[in-house]
Amino acid sequence: MAWVSMRLILALLAALAGVVIFLFTDSFTESYYKETRRVGKELMSLENTLNEIRADLLKNGILLYFNYDILNEELKRACETIERLYSDSSLKKGSYLQAYWKLLDFRKDFDKFVSKVERFVRLNGSIKNSALYIQTLHLRAFELFDSSKEEEKKVLLLLSRISVTVSIAKNAQDPDFLHDMSGYAEELQRYAKRYKNEKRALLRTISRHVRLFVELFPEYIEIFQDLTDDKLKQKSSEILKSYQDGSRRELSTIEYTVQIMLLLYLLSLSIVIYFIFRVEKENRRLDKLHTVLMKSLMTDSLTGLENRVAFAQEKDGLKSPVLILVNIDRFQHINDFYGTDMGDKVLVRFAGVLSRFIARSSESMSLYRLGGDDFGILYDASSTSSSIDEIVQRTYLFVENEEIKIDDITFDISISIGASDDRERLFETADIALKHVKRSERERTAIYNESLDNRSEIERNLATIRELKKALLEKRKDTVIPYFQPLMDMHKGEITHFEALARIVLNSKVMKPENFLEATKMAKLSGMVTYEMLKRTLEVAHGCSYTFSVNISAGDMYNQKDRNLILGLLEDAGESASKITLEILESEEIYDYAIVKDFIKEVRKFGCKVAIDDFGSGYSNFENILALDIDIIKIDGTLIHRIDHDTHAQLIVRTIVTFAKEAGFKTVAEYVHSESVLQMVRAIGIDYAQGYHIGKPLGEIECIKENLRIGRL
Repeated sequence: MAWVSMRLILALLAALAGVVIFLFTDSFTESYYKETRRVGKELMSLENTLNEIRADLLKNGILLYFNYDILNEELKRACETIERLYSDSSLKKGSYLQAYWKLLDFRKDFDKFVSKVERFVRLNGSIKNSALYIQTLHLRAFELFDSSKEEEKKVLLLLSRISVTVSIAKNAQDPDFLHDMSGYAEELQRYAKRYKNEKRALLRTISRHVRLFVELFPEYIEIFQDLTDDKLKQKSSEILKSYQDGSRRELSTIEYTVQIMLLLYLLSLSIVIYFIFRVEKENRRLDKLHTVLMKSLMTDSLTGLENRVAFAQEKDGLKSPVLILVNIDRFQHINDFYGTDMGDKVLVRFAGVLSRFIARSSESMSLYRLGGDDFGILYDASSTSSSIDEIVQRTYLFVENEEIKIDDITFDISISIGASDDRERLFETADIALKHVKRSERERTAIYNESLDNRSEIERNLATIRELKKALLEKRKDTVIPYFQPLMDMHKGEITHFEALARIVLNSKVMKPENFLEATKMAKLSGMVTYEMLKRTLEVAHGCSYTFSVNISAGDMYNQKDRNLILGLLEDAGESASKITLEILESEEIYDYAIVKDFIKEVRKFGCKVAIDDFGSGYSNFENILALDIDIIKIDGTLIHRIDHDTHAQLIVRTIVTFAKEAGFKTVAEYVHSESVLQMVRAIGIDYAQGYHIGKPLGEIECIKENLRIGRL
């Protein structure tokens, strides 16, 4: 009896011990889960903030104006996160000490980083200020110096070299372009001694800014490159990885404790067995919690796909990794037209499309959401006989043939793909290939090679700038030539008007705007191109029964020299000027409507008409349109090209047409590429149609109206 009582007492004691251990373990594991999730979120927040800081540093280096309060707020947020982590007692435990020591090292590097950011901001302000002064004073020099005088012409040419060199060096982020700048500054000083008053003051001011630019720019580039590398981010990732390793070690400790508890349960009778089952259940819960935690750190919350953290870890485990980077074209338009909630639904459906492609593929692949509307497909090239191009093309064709329909709305999804097998810079090089596709009008896919790198593009731009500038300054014949695309009067059913589209001829090669437009803007040559286009078009319009339109940018109207040249051409053209319609481009850059209204008033004196181009995209402010004395609205092609099947596009276009009729404006539909689109344009009541279905741009036209009806172009 005494033995039975002892066994019962032992069983009860074991059961009681089991209850105590279980409650302690439950509390301990719950605390473990909360602490791990909290610290993990802090580390992820720190990494995201570093990404934002890096992105804003890049914007700061590129944009002329930048709100430094944003950057300061991000630095402050990162500092606060680091201090919270530094003060967190959970990081000072044995399992997490490695992550803690790495945090201390990271903290020192971040303090140095903040100091460099402060120095960079000061340097960047001085660099931008000097660059702006050099270019502004350069323009002022054209008013002070007479280019017909040989010596003053040399001064202007020297200032042009300085202005272009500063612009190129800053845009290319390369101090090697400045090796002649000190000599330029000294030469300016010598010229300054030959002049008096305002000319001398201008040259000396430019010389000071050139010397300041040359002195500060190398340090600016060095700091900029140091700030935008991945060292700090890599250390942040190492802290996160060390913390995850510590989390796993901590979990092992918990599991060991549970095993001890199981031994105690075996000493008891029915009560101990009961507690054993509870402990096993708790153990499974711990594993599930750990899995959930790890998944939350490596999974995209919207699509359920693995995120960039998972991609960064898993790519290193492949022998020959290949990344296919897939981006949805014009995804921002979906958010703008349908809202971000609908945009999120499209992203989820699109992730499903890519998942189906991977499921049906013979290759072993992994799918990631790498940010925004960027998705990544990762696989090992050594495990398949298919080439990268074959898999890329299969991906493209599969997605293009899929339909995404949500709430009775069918989305016409098109994609761009960039791929790379560069192990060292897998994501960066795939992104370079993707950006190349985005810049191209025809290519939809690209595989990275060195020719796609930005350095090659910069070299090509510089070569184009040099050749184009030389050709324009030497006034070579047929450097800028117009191609004429017809417009059909929808009421008459015949061609009545042509748009003159610019082409540049260099080395016997005809270049389209996408191949020279950015170069002309960077080199401040767009005004000369507009002048040549208007001149050639007026020559064609003379004695011709058709009317013509010529594109003009906001910059052409703001620049007094370019503006005077354009007005001079129209004045000299006589009656031919009344056959010209000026299409205002880059409408999103119009910031001074008073200047634009004044320019429109001037050209109307010569009988010109005025049109607004690409209405419905970036320029959709009805109030601003009404403030301008215009004649024609050209509806943006991104709306017209899908108008035959997209009811939302039809609604927007009908609204624009109704507004135009009530305001007394004529309307033109761009990008009419099929008969079905043409019929819809006619049904909506648009006045004119333009596009490849009407006629392609031609280098020459016949000025006999009867010979230019539809079907004979």
